[in-house]
Amino acid sequence: MSNEWPSSIQLSLVQLKTMNKQALDELIILLILRGRVHIQISGKTYQLKADDVVMIHPYENFTLRSDNGTLILKLMITRAGVEQYLKCPWNPRFSCNSAIANEGEQDTYRMLRETLTYLMLAYYRQHEGFPFEMGKYLFELLSILTTHFQGEDQGESMIQANGVHNKRILRILHVIDQDYRSPLSLEQFARQEYISLYHLSRQFKKNVGMTFTQYVNEVRLKKAVPELLHTEHPILKIAMNNGFANVKTFNKCFKNHYGMTPSEFRSERGKEVSAQESLQAAHSSYEVINPSAALEELSKYMVKKDLNDHSNVIRKKVELMVETEHSTVLATPRKIINIGQASEVLDQEVQSQLQCVYQELEFHYIRMIGFGIEHELKEKSNMLIEWPNNNRIFDFIVANKMMPMIQLKVEEVMASQSSKLKKDPILDMVCYLIDRYGRAELETWCFELVSESVKDSKSIQLAYERLYDQLKMVHPRLQVGLQILSSLDPEETERFQSFVDYAKSSQREPDFVTLTADPSEEKDSRDGENLFQYYRKYQKNLLQHVKQGFEKAGLEQPRCFITEWNTLVGQGDVLSGSFFRAALIIEILTDLSSEIQGIGFWLNIKLKEKLTRVRQDSCLSVFLYEKLKRPLFFVLQMFDRLGSKVLHIEEGCVLTLEGEEWHLLVYNACYMDPLYSIDDFLTQVRNKRIDIYLSGLPARNYQLKQYLLDKDHGGIYHEWIRLGAPKELDAEMLRYLESKILPEVRMERRFLLDELNLHASLTMNACKLYVIQPLL
Repeated sequence: MSNEWPSSIQLSLVQLKTMNKQALDELIILLILRGRVHIQISGKTYQLKADDVVMIHPYENFTLRSDNGTLILKLMITRAGVEQYLKCPWNPRFSCNSAIANEGEQDTYRMLRETLTYLMLAYYRQHEGFPFEMGKYLFELLSILTTHFQGEDQGESMIQANGVHNKRILRILHVIDQDYRSPLSLEQFARQEYISLYHLSRQFKKNVGMTFTQYVNEVRLKKAVPELLHTEHPILKIAMNNGFANVKTFNKCFKNHYGMTPSEFRSERGKEVSAQESLQAAHSSYEVINPSAALEELSKYMVKKDLNDHSNVIRKKVELMVETEHSTVLATPRKIINIGQASEVLDQEVQSQLQCVYQELEFHYIRMIGFGIEHELKEKSNMLIEWPNNNRIFDFIVANKMMPMIQLKVEEVMASQSSKLKKDPILDMVCYLIDRYGRAELETWCFELVSESVKDSKSIQLAYERLYDQLKMVHPRLQVGLQILSSLDPEETERFQSFVDYAKSSQREPDFVTLTADPSEEKDSRDGENLFQYYRKYQKNLLQHVKQGFEKAGLEQPRCFITEWNTLVGQGDVLSGSFFRAALIIEILTDLSSEIQGIGFWLNIKLKEKLTRVRQDSCLSVFLYEKLKRPLFFVLQMFDRLGSKVLHIEEGCVLTLEGEEWHLLVYNACYMDPLYSIDDFLTQVRNKRIDIYLSGLPARNYQLKQYLLDKDHGGIYHEWIRLGAPKELDAEMLRYLESKILPEVRMERRFLLDELNLHASLTMNACKLYVIQPLL
């Protein structure tokens, strides 16, 4: 392939208001991605809408007008570049305008649109092998045009318009109009038509009104004039470009027809044309979109059109046996739901979501900050309930069989101790709750000391000591712990070790400890694959540090809960990119299940945003809002379906058994910066095909269920894009999304002798669960 091939094209995404242009020695293809366009080409007017494709031929005048927000993909293919590759003249003449196409041509236009889209992706990526990828899609595009859109010159010759009906002569005229840049002779046409030269010459002049040579020169002159006026090409090059044997012949023919030489014609008419083009440019109003924004817009278009590329797929083969001799037990950490302030429980939407996660996902703990806010009365009365809001909060929690994990801030604990009031408000509330719900109930609750703003080790230890002593004095089996680590920052790890040493020396060992593990909040200078591996093992590294800290002090590690965490590499906004991460969550749950006793998730995005006052699209939440479930919901459902016996576990694959039912979970975990995932190609190259060979099954009939969770089945972003990416969702749209956003489910029945062969094609961070159930 010629090195000049990629430079033969120019591709851009244009945000348009108006454009007045003259095509030069190039073929222009326009694809409307968004909006409506009024286009005029060589005096003919068309109305284009989104998805329409139109062709502008070399040296055709065209004008575009549209409303704000119109996006157009503009491809220019230079004739010289194509000819350099073909080693022969190329005179593109295609009948391509989807605005006037019939229904039967829509599939062909769909192929053309897809190829244009992939060509643009390749053009903007320009990774290693870029010229070959460009050539691939450019060849495909030209092949589609040549095969399906080859047509007559839309401007048809004057001779044809004047009523030539002889089929032989019409064939010859068409060839001349197409191949005028190549050597042409009447002798070659006489041979092709099986007629004598003498008779063909007479026929041609009789039907056309001029000799063959005169007509060919007329066509060549007509084609040469735009190039003469709109380029600075030398006269010799213009003569050669338009089929004249030499510049002398060109000059002679030109002067005979126009009464002046080409140079005189250019000098006389060129200034007028130049002034007209300057005026057109001044009235043009459009903006070429920068590459990153272009990729984002193209990503949205691809989602709407369900465009995927499966040319780059990683293949993996997995051979499994269903024998149980070396099986292990699958540990299942208790699930914790974060809601922010305790008073959020009073909200009806929160209550509805909490009931859903308890019933469908079996969440155990509800983690909240402090107790409910009560309205103080000026005068207390024995007739009134003292803590009505807290009664409603904890009545609801207890009725739904969830256990509170109550966060108490260091500064609040210290303030309650220094209060001049006779009663400590925290202790008073705990005593009240014991009286209301009983000691056995509160033994299952967790009281967690958190130090958000306080970083001094002594202050944290003092607050812990007071909280520990008071609660254990009320009831020694109350569970008291603290948030012990949130990063591997040296100052924080030093505070952690200081606390462990203090707990040992004071004999106040915590009943549990909590960790927060969000790698996107940690500043790290590493890059590339090292950074991805660092994020991949981030939670594991924190847990290892905790384990080593307690071992170093000679203490048994208490129960450990990861209350808040994340999988993201970077601070990407999940709803402004196509970053899907279900498999990342599966991988971390699998890795950590045997090392932690609880793991936390947010109930919905709104609650965390309300608490932090910043956007939290990237947080791990079960709901977006109302009953709109995020992929995490379905991830947890899949994980809960796994059996209690683990028969095989490796990266990307878990096989379990429950009774007589096997569960096989496969996933394609990919760590990358979500800011880059708007380029759908960067996600597609991480597709994986897993071929699974499962042997040792008893010969019988089986029912096989498949649950696929990927960006198109259970993901919110792509469905939201297909709705038109609305900023606000009304009730109807919410109900539609609630019913639409679900994993794909398939079921079949098979008779198996011994082996089951499965083939899972997984996009980036997709996961698939197979449930294999024996039948009678």
